[in-house]
Amino acid sequence: MIKAVLTVEGIIYPASHHQLGVLAALLPSDHEWRSDFSSFDAFTSFATKFRYPTPSGRLPVNPAASDVSEYIEEVAAILDDVLDWCRDAARGK
Repeated sequence: MIKAVLTVEGIIYPASHHQLGVLAALLPSDHEWRSDFSSFDAFTSFATKFRYPTPSGRLPVNPAASDVSEYIEEVAAILDDVLDWCRDAARGK
């Protein structure tokens, strides 16, 4: 979502960048989605932490299912609004 909004706004960002707080900070301070996206910085470690073994070769412990459900709800709560915003902005509304 963050990269979609940055793209619609014409803001260039590193394509391989996974630090969500840093990406959110690229938006103007008064942008309507910046605050919501800044809170997603807590999810940054999910981009890599659970995909790769630790330096010692162990697999990381998965987060609790209840935590993951909570995170999904937080993201889903704004997904439709962000999608509508992107569509409207891309159409020049």
